[in-house]
Amino acid sequence: MPSDTVTISRKEYEELIETLEVLSDQDLMKRINKSLQEFSQGKVSLLKKPRRDLEMKNDLFSASFTASFQRSGEVG
Repeated sequence: MPSDTVTISRKEYEELIETLEVLSDQDLMKRINKSLQEFSQGKVSLLKKPRRDLEMKNDLFSASFTASFQRSGEVG
C-alpha cells in the first residue's frame, strides 16, 4: 500500500511557505504583475543609475552609522 507521507527538507519547506506568503499577498502580487507587464512592454531602465543610487545611499548610511558610534565612543 503506497504511503501518503511526503518528506522534504527544512529549506524546501521554508521556501514553500515563503512562496505561499507571496502568492497570498494581493498587493504584492499586483505589483509583481504590473512589473512583469511593464517589462514585457519594454518599459525597463538600465541598472547603472539605480545601482549608483543604492551605492550612494549605502555610503551615506555607513558614514552616518560609523559617526554615531564614534560619538558614543564605540568605534576608535
